[in-house]
Amino acid sequence: MTSLLLTAVLDVLVLAALVPTIYYAWRLSRALAVLRGGRTEFAQRLEEVGAAIAAAGKTIEDLKGARDTANVELRGRIEAAKALTRELKEVCGVAEALAARLESLATKGRGSAAREEPIPALRNKPRPPHFAIRDPEFDGAEVHSRAERELLAALRRRAAGKR
Repeated sequence: MTSLLLTAVLDVLVLAALVPTIYYAWRLSRALAVLRGGRTEFAQRLEEVGAAIAAAGKTIEDLKGARDTANVELRGRIEAAKALTRELKEVCGVAEALAARLESLATKGRGSAAREEPIPALRNKPRPPHFAIRDPEFDGAEVHSRAERELLAALRRRAAGKR
């Protein structure tokens, strides 16, 4: 009987040890299932990150292209501004030369007008101006001096540029 009792006690002890083992195995199985699910989700997130990196790379390339296009356009505008600056300097030079010429003509005209004695029959008549500015658009007169031709050409170029 002792041996039967000893066997029964050992069976109960093994059974008592087997129940917690089964419980821990079941919990471990659930934890592994959660880990596998997390691994699948992690793989999906890695794929999403890879796609986002590829999209960011494409966006960077697009931005580089836009930068290059804007750079070319900006260089063109800078060159146009430089050309306009040169033209404006030319127009200013021509205008200064024309102003100097008009001033010298006005000075000469005043000096010669002061020396001339008016004819008695014309004393009551109004005198014409000492100098006149010709406008070829209105009176059909041709431009004779170099300064006048340069000023007219510069004004025509500017007017053509505004259209």
